[in-house]
Amino acid sequence: MNKLRQDYKNTPIPDKLDKVVQDSLHKTRHKKFFSVKRSVLTTAMIGIAIFIITIATNTAVANAMLQVPIVKNIVQVFVGKEYEEKTAKTELKLKIPQINGLKQEELQRLINKSYIATGGQLLEEYKASVKNGDEHVQISSDFEEIVNTDDVLTIRLTTEKTRGSSYTENHYLTLDKENQKILKLHDLFKDDHYLKLIQDNIVSQMNTQMKADPNKIYWDINELEPSFTAKNLDDHFYINKQNKLVISFNEYEVAPGYMGVSEFEIPTDIIQNSLKNNHFIE
Repeated sequence: MNKLRQDYKNTPIPDKLDKVVQDSLHKTRHKKFFSVKRSVLTTAMIGIAIFIITIATNTAVANAMLQVPIVKNIVQVFVGKEYEEKTAKTELKLKIPQINGLKQEELQRLINKSYIATGGQLLEEYKASVKNGDEHVQISSDFEEIVNTDDVLTIRLTTEKTRGSSYTENHYLTLDKENQKILKLHDLFKDDHYLKLIQDNIVSQMNTQMKADPNKIYWDINELEPSFTAKNLDDHFYINKQNKLVISFNEYEVAPGYMGVSEFEIPTDIIQNSLKNNHFIE
């Protein structure tokens, strides 16, 4: 286990997605009737599916459809670049997101540039492994639009790397769409008191889980300290569809690798008094 943790810590990972951005600046007759109705509905659903798939994967179409307000949320995040290669011993499969439709075009440009840079870094890492003759190397990335409302856009970019052992890592980008800015965890609170509230709640959830299930293990409190800093929590939060705050830790950060990614939903009543408002979290 210690070796796996050390391998994880020593493996180069992409820069935090928003760092580049911050530094620079989502009967018969009846049968016939129902048959026709079913046919029309099926055709319509197929048409809608094709429509969504088309605009979600085609940059040119997405750019054009951004002019139509009713579909703006559908086309804001789509596949910007893809890289794919497979040999007998190695495999690469990358999907890099692209954002479109932000009023702040410079912010949009820098975010997309950061995503492209992350994809390029993963590609170069894969090429180096192939060149070195490394066996059983797999690198993949994919993304998910977690939330896309009038107020918030949250994207999860998941990277998975396998070299004998494997680990999965998530990067989150949360945008305050109204103010056209990247939202950080501390932006939601009045002062730094939120840190202890979140830390204490996570530790409490960990202890409850371990008591209920002996197969669940989390690191000792002293080992958790680096993961509980303000900077680290800034890189590990997102707001889910229920408007709840979620803290997500990558493999090996707070638990053994077999536990995978560890997520903790923070009850709003725990942090209510420290929130600036309930605009984002309810």
